Amino acid sequence: MRAWAVLLVAAWLGACTTASDEYVDRGKLSQLAVGKTTYSEVTASWGQPTRTSTLPDGKRLAAYPYIWLETGAVTFISGAGPVSSSETRTGEVTLTFDAAGVLQSYAAPR
Repeated sequence: MRAWAVLLVAAWLGACTTASDEYVDRGKLSQLAVGKTTYSEVTASWGQPTRTSTLPDGKRLAAYPYIWLETGAVTFISGAGPVSSSETRTGEVTLTFDAAGVLQSYAAPR
């Protein structure tokens, strides 16, 4: 079992493709429909993923850069009203497609 996991990680890290420079955001994630959206539809809309890998069972993993805004706690300052901090974060969204190229699941940070 451990050898399979090592092989999976090695395949995932080693399978790089030319990728889009654009980040995926929450708006793009809302376009996804598990069980319906296809790999071809995603690549036509989002461009090529930063990484892809095909698993032994035929499933395909695809990764895209992901961006989101993280808002901190709201503080009330006398005379200034509410103040909050926000920070742009980046990570990666991972999509899993079945052997037929249909989206099975996706995971994004946050």
